[in-house]
Amino acid sequence: MNLPSFAIITPCLNRATYVAEAIDSVIQQGYPNLEHIVVDGGSTDGTLDILGSYPHLRVVSEPDAGLYDAINKGLRMAQGDVIGFLNTDDLYMESIFSRVAETFMHHPECNAVLGGVSIFIDGSNTERRTVAAYPPFPQKELLKNITQGLPLFNGWFFRRKAFYGIGEFDIRYHYAADRELLIRMALSGLRFENLVQIVYSYRHHPGSLTFNFDNNAFSGIVQEFKAIAERYLGYQDLTPQARRTFLIWHSLITSHQALLAIRTLKPGVLASLMAEGFHRNPLWPVIFSYQFVYQGVRFALRGFKPIQRYG
Repeated sequence: MNLPSFAIITPCLNRATYVAEAIDSVIQQGYPNLEHIVVDGGSTDGTLDILGSYPHLRVVSEPDAGLYDAINKGLRMAQGDVIGFLNTDDLYMESIFSRVAETFMHHPECNAVLGGVSIFIDGSNTERRTVAAYPPFPQKELLKNITQGLPLFNGWFFRRKAFYGIGEFDIRYHYAADRELLIRMALSGLRFENLVQIVYSYRHHPGSLTFNFDNNAFSGIVQEFKAIAERYLGYQDLTPQARRTFLIWHSLITSHQALLAIRTLKPGVLASLMAEGFHRNPLWPVIFSYQFVYQGVRFALRGFKPIQRYG
């Protein structure tokens, strides 16, 4: 059987410390038919010299409008049958591409494969420690995990045709465009298969865009999540199940914002959020009460900190 060709897209900006290891994790797959596209936003730290030492790479270096604009450029360049997305500071696990290819060949009806992901930190003497691992979720929980949970974005591999009719990443969203794209795919009836093993590993480090947010960035993430939830709640042709999923997501977000209003002593903001939440969902007080108790337990155990995921 003919193996599908792969296209790996890596957005990049000033990652001289890590980018070589990310590229090597693709080379070490030993996969016979792939292209690796690196879209650089104009690095000035030696990253381009490192990229130049890999003649097989397709490199574009020019100013862009952010992470997702860079990824869109890579999508337009990609020629492979299967598309994967690799961050410059992360790694693919060994021999994953062949397993993904086999899954696609055995399931010609599916347009995506989802594997598990892990998170690691670098230690001394080149030692690494895995601090978390997340298995892939089933088809029936797709929309719930994309919204209220962890979408595991870099654990996905897509047939290129999965983007037909869906379009590119919406660059209006600086933080959540990957989640919004997956929502569009889910609502279009995306069919996928699970690969029940870790396929991708995120590196947790001080400069990570995946894990480190200041207060302004985190506020921006919450606002984008809320805007996306409200956007889709405005759609008239949602199924009852999809509408319920978006409604719960919106309630979780506004509950979280209300808890922050309590923490920062903003009674006016709290009252507005409570009114908004109840107007959208009569069950909002129940969801808020659950979040309030959960936060209280966290405070009692290790200090009051914002919850940085919804679900």
